[in-house]
Amino acid sequence: MKTSRPTLHPLLATVIVPGLSLLFVAAPTLSQSPSLGSGNAFAVLAASTVTSTGGSILNGDVGVAPGTAITGFPPATTTGSLHPGDAAAQQAHADVVLTFGTLTSAVCTTTLTGQDLGGMTLTPGVYCYAAAAQLTGTLTLDAGGNGAGVFIIKTGSTLTTAAAAAVVLINGANADRVFWQVGSSATLGAATQLVGNMMAQASITTGAGSAVTGRLIALTAAVNLDSTHVSLPSGATTASMGPGCGNATLAPVGLPTLGNTNFAFQTTTAPSATVFLFQSFGASSVVVAPGCILYLDSATFQSAFGWNVIADGAGARMLPASVPNVAALAGLSVYWQAAAYVPGGPVLGNFAISNGIVTVLGA
Repeated sequence: MKTSRPTLHPLLATVIVPGLSLLFVAAPTLSQSPSLGSGNAFAVLAASTVTSTGGSILNGDVGVAPGTAITGFPPATTTGSLHPGDAAAQQAHADVVLTFGTLTSAVCTTTLTGQDLGGMTLTPGVYCYAAAAQLTGTLTLDAGGNGAGVFIIKTGSTLTTAAAAAVVLINGANADRVFWQVGSSATLGAATQLVGNMMAQASITTGAGSAVTGRLIALTAAVNLDSTHVSLPSGATTASMGPGCGNATLAPVGLPTLGNTNFAFQTTTAPSATVFLFQSFGASSVVVAPGCILYLDSATFQSAFGWNVIADGAGARMLPASVPNVAALAGLSVYWQAAAYVPGGPVLGNFAISNGIVTVLGA
């Protein structure tokens, strides 16, 4: 099966990247997001060691405390500072220990023990596993329009994600309000797209090509990175513009942070259907058929993919949409919609049109 390469608008195609202490006295409510204190500035924070294999890209500070070892920089790079056991790292470690305690005391609203997170759609709440947890496929976090909604996922022991696992935020969900409290160690599979603040009692290990919009924090041991992109939560957002018509849906995978070469869209439609992904730099609401709305502005309409993008036998297709690492693009809105050739579809007798998605590029 032949797949075309994405062609972005010239503005987007300029550069492509290859590669406070706070005392908590009560468990958080769903409208109160736990504070990381001075840990907010750290993309990666470990107790013993931070190691990187390959060209990891970290947008934020990197620290270790009480240990002092930070290895693999370069070739790994960071937009922040390295803090090998200094006062800033020590204070950040003390603050995140308090946060971890707050998460521990958060009262479970739903128990998911024994269930894979993959395929689930969760609303704000506290979700608990008595022991280990697994994420295979895609987990969707739906804030339901409540941008202040908090998601807390707690495991009694380990958390493991499969290769290419993903966390998708929709309807105002905010990466800074997503917390993973891991009772022992976390392991992210290769090319995992994680969103939120990952806090492990012991260690965190990431697979090659994984990407995190949030933070990686290990309280008693190491953070081990492998060609991993970690970006602090920023202004990057995704939101729905309205429903589609026919058998086609579109969902963002990850967040459109600058330099995130793993940002993508997941389409679902009829098996083996030809799929098209389109983008524009303005919004519209043109009715193209009864119940079918084109959300893209035709004046800035761009086709991101060619005619040979074919859905698999289950009707699924992952479409990459790499985000350039260009600071001037921060805050830019880009609008997306997919169409699928489905004989008997509602548009022109042959096409189904997906829901619309608006993305805001974030630093």
